[in-house]
Amino acid sequence: MKSIRIIAFCAAVAAVLVGCATPSEFVNMWKSPNFAGPTLSNVLVVFASKEPVYRRAYEDAMALQLRAIGIKAVQSYTVLPNDQIDKEAIVKLVKEAGFNGVIAARLSGVNQQQSYVPGYTTAMPYYGGGWGGWYGGWYGAAYEPGYMVTTTIARVETQVWQVAPPEPSMIWTGMSETVDPQQTKNVAGEIAGVTIATLQKAGVLPKGK
Repeated sequence: MKSIRIIAFCAAVAAVLVGCATPSEFVNMWKSPNFAGPTLSNVLVVFASKEPVYRRAYEDAMALQLRAIGIKAVQSYTVLPNDQIDKEAIVKLVKEAGFNGVIAARLSGVNQQQSYVPGYTTAMPYYGGGWGGWYGGWYGAAYEPGYMVTTTIARVETQVWQVAPPEPSMIWTGMSETVDPQQTKNVAGEIAGVTIATLQKAGVLPKGK
């Protein structure tokens, strides 16, 4: 009986989750109408964070996936210590190293949303009586109470800059949302994959090899 109740509970949860957003997706985007290419091929990856572990995780994941599609990519933490990451330092590095693009991101905010999952009644089989217990079975009813579900949403703002004379210009920006990031083993990798796919669709990055 216990296993049947668990199955019923899982089915109810699945019904509630149908139609929810994907774990990570962009919900707001802008592309410069003046950008006509070429796509970026040599980029500096920057994640603005005071926490080195978050900075490294994002930059490593992004650089790895960019290289997988044939783009040269350098993590900013390998050339700029945390206490030196500012606009002036990035501009100087970009000009000296010959990058033609910068992909910069930062955590914009984290908030929580609560929703109520209503209770439900499920049939509970009970077998007793003659013919070995299988004949004469009847169904009772069990009620599972409602409960609150807390969903955590992390927002990451991404900016893409083209390095071209006379000055670097922002060619794309977007806001991504990750639902319950603590439940994803590789959050940085997931965000990087969604970001790259979105930039490819926008014509900012090449389609890959």
